[in-house]
Amino acid sequence: MLPEGIHDELPEILQKISRSELVDHYETRRRRKDGEVIQVSLSISPIRDRSGKIIGVSTIPRDITEAKQIEEELYRSRDKLELSVRDGTAQLQKSEERIRAAFDLSAVGQAEFDIRKNRFQRVNQKFCEITGYSDYELLEMNFSDLTHPEDRAEDIRLFEQVLSGAKREHSNRKRYICKDGSLKWVEVYAALLRDESGLPVSSIGVITDITRKKAAEDRFRAYTERLELLNQELEEFAFVASHDLQEPLRKIQTFCDMAKKRCVPVPDSTSQEYLDQISNSASRMRQLLRDLRLFSRAATEPEPFEKIDLVKIVREAVDVLEASAEETGCQIEIENMPAIEADESQMLLLFQNLIGNALKFHSGEIPHIKVYGKLDRKGICEILVEDNGIGFDRQFAERIFKPFQRLHNRGEYDGTGMGLSICRKIVERHGGNIRAESEPGKGSTFIIRLPVKQNQFE
Repeated sequence: MLPEGIHDELPEILQKISRSELVDHYETRRRRKDGEVIQVSLSISPIRDRSGKIIGVSTIPRDITEAKQIEEELYRSRDKLELSVRDGTAQLQKSEERIRAAFDLSAVGQAEFDIRKNRFQRVNQKFCEITGYSDYELLEMNFSDLTHPEDRAEDIRLFEQVLSGAKREHSNRKRYICKDGSLKWVEVYAALLRDESGLPVSSIGVITDITRKKAAEDRFRAYTERLELLNQELEEFAFVASHDLQEPLRKIQTFCDMAKKRCVPVPDSTSQEYLDQISNSASRMRQLLRDLRLFSRAATEPEPFEKIDLVKIVREAVDVLEASAEETGCQIEIENMPAIEADESQMLLLFQNLIGNALKFHSGEIPHIKVYGKLDRKGICEILVEDNGIGFDRQFAERIFKPFQRLHNRGEYDGTGMGLSICRKIVERHGGNIRAESEPGKGSTFIIRLPVKQNQFE
């Protein structure tokens, strides 16, 4: 029954029996009758006669093949598990090393704060550079020790919101008092760490030195405020000047007319030409001042925004220009447009200027003007004013919106060059933009983009 590779075990077993030793759970292999080799466990004890002489042995074999297979599988699983644990431990150690290196070598300050001890638990080199303290000094401090007294109340309020669970993290701008007594503006982003029971144990903070950024922001804010003040003063001056200069101009025209009547019997041709030029210049100046006043009013005298019907506004603008439209035989087509929040009076002025321009710069054939609009997915109303007029070169598409810019010789077309500047001022005041597309001889299209609701993008 011994399979190949198994030596004769009988002499060894008999020798143990002769020494009165028990052979218990002796594991070996045996061959069954069908040739299958199985694992067995033998228990062998001596059989003695009345005199105590060993005359035989009693053998109890047990088939342990399945148990040994299970045992071997357990050993293999254990070995795999140990290998996996070793690999996982090595990977964890590498990850911890990378995290530690990232923490220590970060380009921004980082600190871990122990909530229970009310002390910094760990800080990196950048945080030391920001504050001027060494890591040993910082580990004996808390965040309030660094924070400027005027900023502590807000800092504590935000931190308590995180502790209470109202927020998961918080960010704050505040001032640090550095070791040398200097002040630095920092931006702190902090998140809370809790244990398995949900109790807060520490806080991880990322600290960025924004001292230069804050100084630049303060300078920019001061510059912006100053610029807004100067712009307001300039607009007020333009409004007052345009209003106050109207009266002297009216007197110039009046006295020109009186001079013509008092010349006896009839002024000579040169005098008449001089008087006409004075009168025409005064008229142009009055128109220019009116346009300047409209330009300044676009910002200095705004009306509240209300929901308005653009189709109704365009029709009102056409009614104002009815005489010019009838004179040229103009065909004006108005399609449906969405309602928007706007200043009704300024919208009326906007369309008066755009439609008036289309009537003025017609090409000789019957003018055709089309006004229509559409709504995009972002809540923006796009309004288009198309005409078949003389058009202009696309290189002037931006220039035409600047004050006093004219693409034609003075006297060729009426106007002061302020109409489209007023249009842009109105559109920008409504949070939109305006541009023009055109080619010489092929008409022009003015494209206006306005938010349907004011302040919807704040």
